Amino acid sequence: MRYLEERGVGVSFGTVAVPIVVGAVIFDLLAGDPAARPGDEAGYAACEAATIHPAQGTVGAGTGATVAKAGGGEARPGGVGIASAPAGGATVAAVMVANSLGGIWDDERHEWIAPLTGWDRASSLIPGANTTIGAVVTDAVLTREQANRVATVAHDGIARAVRPAHTLYDGDTLFCLATGTVPAPADAVEAVAADVVARAIATGVRAAQP
Repeated sequence: MRYLEERGVGVSFGTVAVPIVVGAVIFDLLAGDPAARPGDEAGYAACEAATIHPAQGTVGAGTGATVAKAGGGEARPGGVGIASAPAGGATVAAVMVANSLGGIWDDERHEWIAPLTGWDRASSLIPGANTTIGAVVTDAVLTREQANRVATVAHDGIARAVRPAHTLYDGDTLFCLATGTVPAPADAVEAVAADVVARAIATGVRAAQP
């Protein structure tokens, strides 16, 4: 918020630009040191270090992410991944952090990246401790209602990559952001959103594997 405020970026209210930042978090306190968490300085540094070729895997929000946690064995590393594709003249991209109960399936290569070997219901499953979150970003012209639908349909991408997905123990969240510069069919954006979400999850978790 400080980074945006210094640059006059924000939602306009009269003569004031309010640097509103919408976000979601993953529960990763059971991985590594639970007292280690980013603060405002880390957020500011991340803004300054932003690049068009970001690292993927166990970096940033994906540092403490884990997946395939329902089998009773040791969880596999999750991570942050990015993917993009064209959609009717526009571009649709997804930035995803996989921190799921389920295993991770590559829907394009048709292979497991982090398989869930079984469902051990005696495992200590904690509701809300598993969260696959992300954002679908596009330059397409979308209304608020269309952007909301893109975010809804993009959850299909989570279901393609995370198996099982959307369980009682997962808190999955997706946002959609549109810069509104390129006219494109909203249904094309929806379809591609699901594709890039699935690919981003697979890419991020694959990059995180040792």
